[in-house]
Amino acid sequence: MKKESIKKKLGLTAAFITTVMILNRCGTQVVTQTSEMSAPAQMDVETVEARQISVEKIEAGKEHEINDRCLVLETYDVYNVEASQDLIVSECLKDTYEEVSLVSHTVEEVQDGFEDRVMIEAIPVNPTGMLMQTISFEAVFVSDKTGEKWSLKETNRTDWTVESPNLPGSTWKLANGDIKAAKDILGNESLSDDGNIYLRFKGNVGYISPTKKESDTSIDEANIITNGSGTLIYLNGDTREETVFKLSEGSIKDNGELILTLTSDKGSAQLNFGDGFVTMSIKEIDSAFPEEKPYSHTVYIEDIPALTLTSDNIENGTWEQKIGAKYEDCSPQLKWDPVEGAGFYTILMIDEDDRNHVHWYTTVDRTTMEYGDCSSLEEGYIGPYPPRAHNYTVYVFAVHERPDTADILLDVEGKDIHNRLNEINSASDSFEDNVISVGSIRGSYKWYTIY
Repeated sequence: MKKESIKKKLGLTAAFITTVMILNRCGTQVVTQTSEMSAPAQMDVETVEARQISVEKIEAGKEHEINDRCLVLETYDVYNVEASQDLIVSECLKDTYEEVSLVSHTVEEVQDGFEDRVMIEAIPVNPTGMLMQTISFEAVFVSDKTGEKWSLKETNRTDWTVESPNLPGSTWKLANGDIKAAKDILGNESLSDDGNIYLRFKGNVGYISPTKKESDTSIDEANIITNGSGTLIYLNGDTREETVFKLSEGSIKDNGELILTLTSDKGSAQLNFGDGFVTMSIKEIDSAFPEEKPYSHTVYIEDIPALTLTSDNIENGTWEQKIGAKYEDCSPQLKWDPVEGAGFYTILMIDEDDRNHVHWYTTVDRTTMEYGDCSSLEEGYIGPYPPRAHNYTVYVFAVHERPDTADILLDVEGKDIHNRLNEINSASDSFEDNVISVGSIRGSYKWYTIY
């Protein structure tokens, strides 16, 4: 492992030092902060590269494995002690987290030994694909005076954010939940259990904002405040009933479940989103509500033949930082196999967690894109710059003709991929179906702030 020694003259008046890490792909920058200066002192501060780790967590007889993720970092501080990476992961990783990243250590000498306050950022699973969460918390580890044996003392949640840009206008169906709760909102207990229950949020769903429970700092669940409205629909053959509802209080769990109280003028009930209610694909929606199809000739992405798409700038589901607008701001490398009948290939990159914000749109007549082929708005690219971790998907459409009539603007929020597909598919005078095949590659992108 490469190490670079940096000598700094520091005056130390307090028996502690704070080490802050800023992740740059799998690299680590160590910033040292101390209290007011007094007598000069000499100290070596090392900058070290992060290492990938593979650990196993055994919990309730279930094995949870993390492979090939740059999750936690090595640091060096004035005490040369801190809680180990393996201990942090084994104590703080949960089966409901997709990823756990170490943000910073704060090591302090206390009466009986040392205390290490570790700031951690966790990204829970996102079963609906619509409710991306980021949970920040502090894990306090303690050791004896040797600084060798550490244990977890406590954890305290510091922040919990929920991003739900795709929730407005979304349609859900009752999968394995209690149909009685839906009947309560509809105000009709006589409806047959054989019917289908659908729920639609209106486009004005306001916000989902977790609030800290003052009496319970558990990171398993947070209260939420929200507003907005929607429609609950019952369909069973020719029988159709619906009612308008209002959103009120609820809670969100770190397994991605959103529980909301829905109230109509006929009744009220709690519904579970991500478990009882699940999101519907556009194809499912068109099947349930054929009269509402926006296109006379509609294609669905799951029905289009797939092409294999790869990129050297994505690893373990994470885009390299250098493609971002705050770094080199260059389009990623791409490669795909040629498709018979394709004259062109249209590339589209969207931020799925920011209302399909368009970051890359171009059409080429080759099957490779080198890193940095597009590096400006004029060339059709603006790199990611999210406030926190967002998911970015690159699509490559093999098309007969260049879809110049598709109205896709760069660096603005846009339509979902279904509508984009149909725009590109219909952008031909010679072919009813312009799109021959589609490939995609998805990864998260984030840059780190100092806590």
